[in-house]
Amino acid sequence: MSLSLFRSATAQDADIQGRANRAWSRPIDLPDEDPSYHLCARHRAMNLEVDDFFNWPIYKELPPDTHFGKLSDVLARSSWCNFCRLIAESASHTAYGHVAEVIGCWILDGVLRGSQNNGSSDDVGSLRLRVIPEMVGWEDAFEPFDIVPLLDDSEVRAFSGRAMDKDHFSLPLVKKWVASCNSWHGSQCYGDLNRDPEAKWGIPFIRLLDLEADMIVELPRPGRYMVLSYVWGTTPVFETTLDSLPLLRKEGSLLHYFSQFPATIQDSITMTKLLGMRYLWVDSLCIVQDDPEDKKVQITAMDQIYSRAYLTIVAAGGEHANSGLPGMQPGSRNISQHSAMYSESLNLVSILPDAATAADSSKWNTRGWTYQERVLSRRCLVFVNDTVYFQCNKAVWGEDYRAEHPDFVQCAPMYDYSLSRSWKQPQMHKKDEYRISQVNASSFFPEYCKVISEYTSRDMTYASDRINGVNGILTELTRRSQVNFIYGLPERGFFSESILWQPMRALRRVSVDPRSEMPLFPSWTWAGWIGGVAFISPFDYNGHKPLGPDQQRTVSCREVEVCYRSAMSFPCLSITTNSAKFKLTLHNRSEKIGELPGLTRFGITYASQGGTILLPKVAYRMKLNQTHEFIILVTEYTAIRSVQRDAHKKAHIRGDDRA
Repeated sequence: MSLSLFRSATAQDADIQGRANRAWSRPIDLPDEDPSYHLCARHRAMNLEVDDFFNWPIYKELPPDTHFGKLSDVLARSSWCNFCRLIAESASHTAYGHVAEVIGCWILDGVLRGSQNNGSSDDVGSLRLRVIPEMVGWEDAFEPFDIVPLLDDSEVRAFSGRAMDKDHFSLPLVKKWVASCNSWHGSQCYGDLNRDPEAKWGIPFIRLLDLEADMIVELPRPGRYMVLSYVWGTTPVFETTLDSLPLLRKEGSLLHYFSQFPATIQDSITMTKLLGMRYLWVDSLCIVQDDPEDKKVQITAMDQIYSRAYLTIVAAGGEHANSGLPGMQPGSRNISQHSAMYSESLNLVSILPDAATAADSSKWNTRGWTYQERVLSRRCLVFVNDTVYFQCNKAVWGEDYRAEHPDFVQCAPMYDYSLSRSWKQPQMHKKDEYRISQVNASSFFPEYCKVISEYTSRDMTYASDRINGVNGILTELTRRSQVNFIYGLPERGFFSESILWQPMRALRRVSVDPRSEMPLFPSWTWAGWIGGVAFISPFDYNGHKPLGPDQQRTVSCREVEVCYRSAMSFPCLSITTNSAKFKLTLHNRSEKIGELPGLTRFGITYASQGGTILLPKVAYRMKLNQTHEFIILVTEYTAIRSVQRDAHKKAHIRGDDRA
């Protein structure tokens, strides 16, 4: 027993020592400052060499974090320390210079197939040094960025930095990306695009720009073609109309009208030609914009238009259709790479944000229509932040970073990192990049909830497009699960669960159709409201322990179905259930956040038990003394089986006031 205690104490001591060795706050012997070295004492003490970034055993503990001092100290040393200057130039801002500590945190970067086969010490990857801020409220400080060796073409090594042209992207590099994906990834990225040419599209034809004949053509079974995903914005966009369509179907017409196209479409046409492709799909030109019937037919095929495309050009860097593709035209980009000579044998460079991170913060990523374009596209050429990226199902490649390799397995842009900020090693998590190809019948409903949650938080210019903007994804979900949709909600066993969506902010009712004087969509579907919604996790409960995984948790009410009334133009809900009356309180037993933009999470009082409900903050705080009638849609059981309580937001106020 004493031996066991001794071992435990020894292990504990080792753990404490391990923490002390990894923590950025550990004491380090530093040399004297000497500006003549062009490196400060902290960076000289690192004693970096090129090989420190490569050939790192992937199962070996990462090097410990390094403290570079306060940001204000780094800025002060940047006039003579090359490394400090690199940090100062790369930081997104320096507003918290006197409170932000600057930390260098090593993360695992690239791994090639064959270098991680058996867990031996010979399995190796590459590293990058992530510079992060440490402070209270660190998310307000500068954005983390990564540093890697900058190598020239004479000493190419996978996962090293690459010099970029200031004015133009490298067309040969873009061509290499596409060709490499075709050759190395095959069916995982491109093979499915070579579908049976006789396969049906479900529509009579797809309309495309024929860039050899310079005209619009209508093809029932198109071959290889590219598509454009972009932001219209407030810029006037040349549109195909019933009047202009006959003219655009004449040979040479695209050349005639070319000067009237916005810059993004012009550049996309040029890019398509440079890649040796003949056909391009652009929504404003390939859908007749003043023909409701043509719109309806073509929108039903959006899932196939984007998923069958050879390549999607994503113009994510602009606010409108006239922004163009950076690097296509002279003066259209002004990229800056920040580098520093650490030593005669090591030149360091800070690399740009990865494709997903850059696109996430773009105007393009806030628009409703672009959500399904991003999800459905198999391969994207993303223009954003004055640079270009290639993203497919297997890789993410960028201009300033070498990752193209036939044995590619992973690289840092494919992962999110939980950075140490203490003594722990960074933890890798696969980026949550949604792909419709991952969905099958068994995962249908969770994936549906994820899609609706992400899509409804985006902006849509016209409320009438609320369902159209995600219809391509819904069509693909139907194909994979055999579940149909009515006003954006799934039928066949999922309907009563799907109407339990919740607002993530104060919602606004959709407008009324001026022809019928009825709302465009019913109030019971998320499509009937403007604003983000989400679905509550089955593990969200109100202070009671949930039941075990093998026990039934929820029971639907007796009957919820859609019916049509002759006097109304759209379906209504027919509910056979019970109703109940409750008062609201500002106290609730949920572990969820109390308030969201414009909303308050109210408790529902019912004897000693209760649920919660999200309602507009101002209006319902004035009604705490009133009794509200609820329609019971689902009854949920907790560990207290004798109590049937209204689930956490699983009841709806009668009428248009809903949670």
